[in-house]
Amino acid sequence: MDLWPTFPTMAQFKAWARIADEVDDAAILDSMGDAQATMSNHLRPLDPLSGQPLSDLPGDLRLAFYLRVMRDLARRNSPEGLVGFAEFGAARIARVDVDVAEREAPYARIATVLA
Repeated sequence: MDLWPTFPTMAQFKAWARIADEVDDAAILDSMGDAQATMSNHLRPLDPLSGQPLSDLPGDLRLAFYLRVMRDLARRNSPEGLVGFAEFGAARIARVDVDVAEREAPYARIATVLA
């Protein structure tokens, strides 16, 4: 099991997201746990250039974490994947968040296939 540096706290996330109240704290904590588990399972906690273990969560992964949490929280209000209607029809939530994918790409685990 890989050892990850500490992920942001709920207070740090709420400060970044400008959330002042405590109304959604349970949902935020749940979304943070999901984001942390997903990142821990799909990414390597190694510096992409040196291959050394990360001593702190880099800014790109911290932002990817925040974006994952925000996306999960927003998704609660769109159970069918629709975020609204514009003059050209319904707007859907994309399956992959490009901003998250770009920030996580250097840390992605490389799948190996044994034949």
